[in-house]
Amino acid sequence: MKRKAKTVKAVNGLAAISTDDAKRYRAEEAMRTLMRASEHVKDKGLMRDVKRLAKTQAAALSKVAK
Repeated sequence: MKRKAKTVKAVNGLAAISTDDAKRYRAEEAMRTLMRASEHVKDKGLMRDVKRLAKTQAAALSKVAK
């Protein structure tokens, strides 16, 4: 389905993105993010490394938060 081009006014010399386009972009970006996340969860080796890193980061943050 081809979308009709929208007329967009310039703001400070730059073209502004319409609200509909911005919402669509956010939804598409979120979909790609969720797809990548599901791929990462399936990778057992990567998840093991992520858990190890998270544990290290939590330990470092607990020292700072005292």
